[in-house]
Amino acid sequence: MKIGIYIMLTFFVFGTCYFVGVVLKNPEVAYGIGLIMISLLFWNIVQRSKKAAKRKHRERMFLQHMRMTHKNQWH
Repeated sequence: MKIGIYIMLTFFVFGTCYFVGVVLKNPEVAYGIGLIMISLLFWNIVQRSKKAAKRKHRERMFLQHMRMTHKNQWH
């Protein structure tokens, strides 16, 4: 849900920068701001996926630990 809001806001700002850049005599600044917004969106997505992968790894390691503890408890 949150990433959807980020995507909508990013493309709104990117579109606004693009159309403002079409009107300006020096559009590189507006295009740069738009590209920075897109790169921040991708950076945010990458960071979220890294956090999710770390969380999933920790959960697997914990479950493995619990299985081994439970198995060793009854022998």
